This record gives sequence, C-alpha cells and structure tokens, in this order.
Amino acid sequence: MAFDSLAELLAMGRHGPYVWSAWGISLGLLGLSLLLVWRESRQVRRMLRRQLKREVAAQSEWAEGTGAGAVSRKLNESRDGSAAERVEKNES
Repeated sequence: MAFDSLAELLAMGRHGPYVWSAWGISLGLLGLSLLLVWRESRQVRRMLRRQLKREVAAQSEWAEGTGAGAVSRKLNESRDGSAAERVEKNES
C-alpha cells in the first residue's frame, strides 16, 4: 500500500489514530519490559557480588584460623588446656 504524502501515511485512511496508538503502546510496553529486566539483572548481579565477597571473606577467615572452627578450638583449649598439656598431665 503506497501513500502519496506523509499526511496520508499518518492518517492511514482515518485509521491512523488507532494504528499509531497501538504501535506506541506496544513499543512502550516492550521498552518497559526491557527496563525492568535490566534493573532486575543489575540487582541480581549486585546480590551475587555481595554473596561472593562474603564467601571469600569467610574462606580467608577460615584459612587464617579466625573462623568459627578456630574460635571453638580456642575455647576448648582454654577450658582443657592444649593437647600437649593434657599429654603431660596424663604422663605424670
């Protein structure tokens, strides 16, 4: 279908307002959908980045002996003495 002028193209035989509003609404909804997906992906990436930082920090604390396991070992040693002291007590 060919139109002689831009005005005829926009009017589309008096159906222009319906056609162009449908195009506008469709493009607007697609744009909104893309925006929401983009925002959600940013939030997920931020959450994963924070979680990864926490896991790396926990692993480094554990490797340095300052994690929860090291704390419980220190508490047990302070209550019962070190393993070497316990062996000395048993030998004497």
